[in-house]
Amino acid sequence: MFDEWFDKDIKTEKTLSRTDEEQAHVDKETSKMVLYHYETCMFCARVKKTIRQLKLNIRTRDIHLDETHMRELVTNGGKPTVPCLRIE
Repeated sequence: MFDEWFDKDIKTEKTLSRTDEEQAHVDKETSKMVLYHYETCMFCARVKKTIRQLKLNIRTRDIHLDETHMRELVTNGGKPTVPCLRIE
């Protein structure tokens, strides 16, 4: 929902430019990161837009679509507050 609002200017969105080697290094560094979110969270939409702009390969877990993701978030983070970036 909010992704659509923030994505309306995706063609004019500024993104980083990296070499393949630099991107591979960034992908390796972000491989252990997970973003907990849900679709209608406007703060999550902003974070996901920034992740796209920075070309970060971060996995996402929607806490409203999968109850196990919600339990993981509460167990490991203490609160069901999103957006939450977890480094595994």
